[in-house]
This record gives sequence, structure tokens and C-alpha cells, in this order.
Amino acid sequence: MKDTNNILEFNELKNRLEGLDDEQRMDILADFIKEHENEEDGGCYNDIYKYTQFLDKYEYKFELMKSFGDDESINKVKEYCPEDKIEMIAKIIEGHNENEKLHLIIDFVREYEKKEYIRAYYDRGASPSYIRYTNIDKYIKLLKSYDDKLELAQTTDNFDIAEKILVEYPFNNEERNKYERLLENNDDIATVLNPKILSKKYDFLEDKLDFIVTDKFVTRNLLNLSGVELELFKLLYSKAEKSNAEILHTLNYMPYWIKNCSELTSSIAGKLIKNEKISDEIIEKLLWVYTTDQNEVYSIKADIINNLTTIDDIVNLEKIIKETCENTINEESQKNDKDINKIKEALIMSTYGIGLDKAQSLLQSYNISQIELNDENKQTMLMYLAISQICNENNSDKLITIYNEYTRDNDININYLRDVVFQNELRAIFAKELNNVYTDIDDLKKVDEQEGVIIYDAGTDFKICMTAIGAYQGEFKNQENYFDYWNNKKILSHVNCCSLISNNNLTSATISNICLGFSGFDEDMLIGGSNKDMNSTDGSEQMYGVQYWLSNLSSPENIINSTRGQYNEIDYERRDLGNGEYYKKNPDFIVFFEEFDNVDNIDMNDAEIQEILNDEQNKWKESVKAAKEFNIPIVKINRERCAKSEKQKIENNFKKYLETHDVTLLSSIITNFENNRTGTREHNYLKEKYFSNEKIQEMLDKIFISLQGLQDDKLKKSNAKELAKLLENEKGNTERCNLIVRDKVTNEFLGFDVNKYLDTISQLIENEKER
Repeated sequence: MKDTNNILEFNELKNRLEGLDDEQRMDILADFIKEHENEEDGGCYNDIYKYTQFLDKYEYKFELMKSFGDDESINKVKEYCPEDKIEMIAKIIEGHNENEKLHLIIDFVREYEKKEYIRAYYDRGASPSYIRYTNIDKYIKLLKSYDDKLELAQTTDNFDIAEKILVEYPFNNEERNKYERLLENNDDIATVLNPKILSKKYDFLEDKLDFIVTDKFVTRNLLNLSGVELELFKLLYSKAEKSNAEILHTLNYMPYWIKNCSELTSSIAGKLIKNEKISDEIIEKLLWVYTTDQNEVYSIKADIINNLTTIDDIVNLEKIIKETCENTINEESQKNDKDINKIKEALIMSTYGIGLDKAQSLLQSYNISQIELNDENKQTMLMYLAISQICNENNSDKLITIYNEYTRDNDININYLRDVVFQNELRAIFAKELNNVYTDIDDLKKVDEQEGVIIYDAGTDFKICMTAIGAYQGEFKNQENYFDYWNNKKILSHVNCCSLISNNNLTSATISNICLGFSGFDEDMLIGGSNKDMNSTDGSEQMYGVQYWLSNLSSPENIINSTRGQYNEIDYERRDLGNGEYYKKNPDFIVFFEEFDNVDNIDMNDAEIQEILNDEQNKWKESVKAAKEFNIPIVKINRERCAKSEKQKIENNFKKYLETHDVTLLSSIITNFENNRTGTREHNYLKEKYFSNEKIQEMLDKIFISLQGLQDDKLKKSNAKELAKLLENEKGNTERCNLIVRDKVTNEFLGFDVNKYLDTISQLIENEKER
């Protein structure tokens, strides 16, 4: 206390509290503590424990300590023996229903039980995979139902206890069979499974069950649907599946919106109860409503949906959309300072049924600028291009004119189902593009055979999809059997994080021992991709993790040309959704990297080179072992041979450029040099020999000198602009891929001072204007 001699006031406090219940005492104690105890940094107080003697119920004792942030007092409780803590929580939960008991116990455990830091999945050597609370077996005895016991075990990360509960769980025979089938491919199932999802009424989801059970959010939302709500979901889900709609929307968002749009759902449910047929047209409109995603929560679409309450509103949906959009356009037309985003949204909504935030998100996630238009993708590409044109328009009056010309005098004719499937169609375009560029092993040259393993040479013209296993598992060890390791029953981490490498950009995640190569994937397996690391996790408990939201797909060529960090990331579903022999997608070949083209021409006494060769020897040994275990060939990539070939290409194009000033050659010089520099960043010997700072600076200097001497002003200007664009691209990609600020993009990354050269170009263009 502030005045340690003030015992009289403490005794007076006792008298004031007599005859009061705990709730009344809490207010008096709070005021007394604030007046008489010392407040520490952050609004915390110490030695609150002594005041708990004035409270009868443990829940109030703990609430008092938590309210004043007294870690010291809380730690005293943590040190109690388990039996005392169980006695405390048993008193706290008296008189509460079973659900309340469960959550009171969970809160108590999180506050007062000790934590154990556990390394899990693949013995990962980095940060702990999860935190487990102690003594849960004792708390579980306070609960009656198996479901509550299981939730407590899962919530506190006591997965061994969860497994035991599931063994004893009162499944019927059909449910038990489902559980055992799931267990065949996922022995982590106990960490997330809610057994209720195995009930017969969810049989229509059987082909997606192994996805659903790993996502607690989706499972919970499905289980929260009432009988008639589930029937509505089933009706819409069937239509979505036949139309190849996005699984994330149908499973993730639809249960939420069915619950959230309660009045509308109730109106539709009335028809289902009466067994009245609902037309395909109405089902498609309902899918549009119930698959609204997170990017549309604050959009004009959400405003429209929140006012839909009956089946008649769905019948008249076009009229409602048109009136809403016209009101927006009319309001903005009267303003001097128009909100262009509202105008864009009204135009996109009235044309395609998409909110502006979602439209912009799609444009950011999928860059089709270098994708060739063809009969197969024409419909999707034209829709994308039209949305892009609206989003990129900066003239609000022009947008209003477009709305008036194409929308005001015409009936709204939105293809509601296309909105639902549009994102899936975009991803399918990129899945096909990637599959088309992956090198087919049959096109490679067979060079050797060792221990029954066929060995191919990748040469100097290839694009390969590969993953370096164990890249982020600390000191990843050589495996006893790589096939068994890859095909183990760990599937919570269901994303296969790969990289697209090519002869002119060989950068990848850290190679611990072996790399797996893939010739292609079922198109439905592509989740997303980016020219940089997407921070994928080792256990997501979601059908789609951060990979989905951070995706920024572009053409394969652009991915390679913009990868300026350690590597790019292309994410596929780990489960094989094609006709593979195994549950997981297995590799088509082992990728092995050789460092040097000719060991006879290097200094074998150099310690760094000797270390590289020793490491290479170990990786070759492991690669042969893995190839035998998978029964697949090895594809050799020689880093120096690729570097030599690329250096020669760059020099040839550089020489041709100085002779012709063909502006199209600049990218093949600068972008390709930076591709190779990125690909050799972790291989200093090759980087300094073939793609050094001095070399790129020398070429840039000669380019500038040649431009200054040009007599053709038009040619000079076009070259200067193209050069500025390429350097700005390099600067931007380097910043984004390395998460660095602008003033850090220096020689260390690009090999030259990009700002200096940009200033020189700017001055060159300015001088031309003055002339």
C-alpha cells in the first residue's frame, strides 16, 4: 500500500464489505486499490492477491487479479498444485450449463495453467509449432460430453488426449468408417476434427470431407446451419459444384451468409418446406447473394444484399440493382466534387454484379497483361479487361457517360453465375499457362544411368517447377526414406510450396539436401503464386491459408523477370486432385544442381570451393537415394553452364543494341542480367565471375554514352523512356521482393545505383525538351 502503516483503513475496508455479495464488493475493492496501491507502468498493480481474501467465489478472485494486471498474483496461482486448481475451477463452474462450463474452464486454463512449447510437424527446427497447456487430463474429468472433452483437448493443443477421446468417441458404424478413412491419409486429424461433421446429413460433402475437416471455421459454420438452412445450402452447393464454382466461396462464405441473411433465408426456406421447386435462375441469383466474399462486405453489393428479405426481392433483383446504381450515379452527377469510386462501383455492379473492392482485388491478384487471348479464355479475359478499364479510368464524367449510354437505357443483364465462377476461371488460365511452360522430361537429353537411375541434363533452356524440401526446418536432416517422408500422413500443411526456376533465374529456397521436380499439375490444384515469398505456414488449419490472399499471379515469363528476392512462390494443393497413384502429388523427377561447368578450371585448394564441392557430393548421394525410393529420374542443372550461356546472350544483345539502338533489346540486356544476378546471389563465385556489379555498371554507362551521341531525337527519347521504365521496374521489384525501403536499393541488390541512373535519364530527357 502507498502508506504501509495505514492498517486502520484496511480494517475499515473489511467492515465496509461485510454483508455484501461478491459483485458489490468488486466495485468497492476496485476503488480502494486505485486509491491505496501503487500503479505500475501500463496500468498494472502489484500485490492484489491479498485483496482476494474478501471475495468468496473464485471467479471473482481471478477477475480482480486480471482486472489490475497483477502478473505476480496470477503466477502464484499458476504455482498451485493441480488438485488445488481443479478444486478452484470446480467451484467456479457450479450452477453453469455444460457449454458455459467448457468456456469457463478454457479461460481458466489459458490464464492459470503452465505452457509447454512443442515442436511438431516434421520436427521443425524453427519456432515452436504450438503451445500446449498442462494438466488438461484433470480438467477434462469435469466435463460430461465427449464433444466438450474433445474441444478442450484441441483448444489447449493436447492432441494426444484428443486422439484418445476420438478412439472412445461414440460414433455409429458409418461415422466410425468415415473417421478411419480420414485417418488413413491424415494422422493429425485429431487436432481439428469436429466429429459431428461425420453425421449422415453431411454425406453430400463426402468428396470434400478431407478438406472440410481441416478447417475449423468452415466446419463450425456448416454445423451451425439448421435443418432447413442445410437443405438450402445443399441445393446451392449442388449447383455450384456442377458449375465449377470456387470452393472457397461455396464452403467458406455460403454458410455464413445463409445465417446472416436470416429474413431472406427464412423466405426461401418456406418454399423448401413446402417442396416447391426453385428455378435455376433463382438458384443462380441466390448463389450470387450467398457467396459474397470478404472484399465485398462494405461494397454496394452488401448494401443491396442487406435489403433483400423475400423471394420476390430475388425475382426482382435486376430492378433493385438498377435502382441502387442509378441512385448512386444521380447523386454523384449533381456534385462538383464527385466520388469516382462510387461511380466506378455502380458501373461495375450494374454490368457484372461485382463490387469495386473485389474488382480491384482480382486485378491485383491476377495480371493477365502478358497472357494471350484465345477461344478458350476469351470470355474470361474480355470480362477482366472491361473491369480493368473501368477501374483504371480517372475521368468521372466519362464514366457517367458510359453508364448512361450502356446501362441507363438498357435492362440489367448480369450473368450471376459467372460472378461466382469468375475467380476460378482466372486461376485456371494461369494454371494452364504454368503447365504449358514446365519442361517435359521427354524433351531433355539422357546423359547417364547410375544405380538404375536415369539421369537427364536440363541444358540451358528450360523452366522447371520444383520444391526444396526442408528449406525452413532448421538443420533438416537426410531422411531414411524420402518417399515415406513425402507421403507421410501429415496433411494439415496441405500447400505444396514450389518455385518456378529457369535457365536465366535459378533462385530457390534454401536447398538442404534434395529438390523435387514436377512436370505438371491438375489445374484445380493451383492455389496461388507470387514473385516473392508468401510466408506460407507449416500447418494452416484452413482450406486456403495466406497463400490465397497474398497471391499475385502473372505470366510465367513475368514471374521469372520480376523475381528479385530469394525466390518466387507457386502454391499447389498437396493432395493430388488428378489421377495420381498416391493421395499426395508425387514428384516426376529429382532436381540436382551442379555448381561448376569444369572442375579442372577451378582452384581446388580454395576453401570456399572445396566446401561447395563437398556439399554437392552429399546432395548428389541423397538425390540418387531419393530417385531410387521414388522410382523417378534425376534432372541435372549446371549453374555455371547456364551462367555462361546467359552471359553470352546478354553480350550478343548488348553488341547488337549499340549498333542498332533497337529498343526491344534493352529488356534482354538489363532484365536478363538482373534475372541471372538474382539467380546467382547465393553463389558468389558465379555472380562475381559472370554478373558482377562492375559488368552491369559498365554496360549501363556505355548505353548512356551511346544515347547521348544519337542524332535521331525520336529514337533517343524512346530509348530513354524504355530504359527508365526498365530501371523503375527493377527498383520496384527489388523493393517488394526484399521488403526494403527505397533508399536501400543500392549496389548490394541491383549491382548499381539505380537512383543515379534514373536521374541521368531524367536529365537526358529534360535536355531534349530544352533543345
